Amino acid sequence: MINPRTIAQEIAYADVATQAANLQEKQTELDAESSGLDSLSSALSDFQSAVDALNSDTDGPVTFAATSNNDSATVSANSQAQAGSYSFFVEQLAQGQQTTFSMGDDAFSATGTFELTMGDSTMDIDLSAADQNGDGDGFIDASELVNAINDSDDNPGVSAALVKNRRHHNDYAHLG
Repeated sequence: MINPRTIAQEIAYADVATQAANLQEKQTELDAESSGLDSLSSALSDFQSAVDALNSDTDGPVTFAATSNNDSATVSANSQAQAGSYSFFVEQLAQGQQTTFSMGDDAFSATGTFELTMGDSTMDIDLSAADQNGDGDGFIDASELVNAINDSDDNPGVSAALVKNRRHHNDYAHLG
C-alpha cells in the first residue's frame, strides 16, 4: 500500500537536500570570490607602495647621479620626472662650452622647471609656460625647449638651436 505521508516526507527531504546543495555551491563560489578579492586587495596595496616609492622625492629611481670624470654630466630627477630613457651627447667642450642632447621620440611632461646653469648664473624654464607657448599638449619637445631657452629673460648667454636627425628621427637641442 502507498503511504502518502512517507511519499510527502521523501519529496520534502529531496527538495530540502537540493536547496542545501545549491546553497553550499553558492557559498563555495562566494568564498572563492572573497579570497580572490583579498588577493587583489593585497596586490593593489603592494603596487601602491611601489608607486609611492617611485614618486618619492628622496627615494625615487634616480634622485642623483654623477661621475668623478669632469667631462661627464650630472643628472638628478624627482617625482615629477617623466619616465623614459634620455640620451645626452656632449658634442664638444670648448672655451664656450657646447652641449647637445637628444630628446628622442618621446617628449617629457610639461611640469616643473628645467634648470640651466652657466658659470654662476642659473636660468629656470617653467615647462608648463614653455608648452603653452608651443602646442599646449602637456609635453615638452626639443623645439619648445629650444624656444623657451632662447626667449627667456633670465638667459645668461646660452644660445639654443634645434638639430634634426632625419636618419634616426630624433630631435636634438644644441646649447652653446
